[in-house]
Amino acid sequence: RPEIDTRYAVSWFKQYAVLVMRGVKDYIHNYMTVVVILVQAIVMGLLAGGTFYQLGNTQVYIKIRLSAIYFLIMNQSVFSALLVINSFPAERMLALQERAAGMYYASSYFFA
Repeated sequence: RPEIDTRYAVSWFKQYAVLVMRGVKDYIHNYMTVVVILVQAIVMGLLAGGTFYQLGNTQVYIKIRLSAIYFLIMNQSVFSALLVINSFPAERMLALQERAAGMYYASSYFFA
């Protein structure tokens, strides 16, 4: 019979939910981050809409579509990665203290 890890008082999903809500509250309190994300979403939406507006169905236009989709995916993934990379150093000490106190799994923090 396998051992069950009982050092955490709540389940992984509860830990994840609490950490997500803490992240949401942090974003809400940081007004400029919300504004930057909103402006970026609007600009990317206009760029994507403008790129595909009245685009034909020939082979040349399909190549243009693929190039635009590649650009949009790369831009979104790099921007998202930069947000995470820049936010982690500020939270590092808090995360290490909370992990040492056994407040949550590392995986729930990572996914939140």
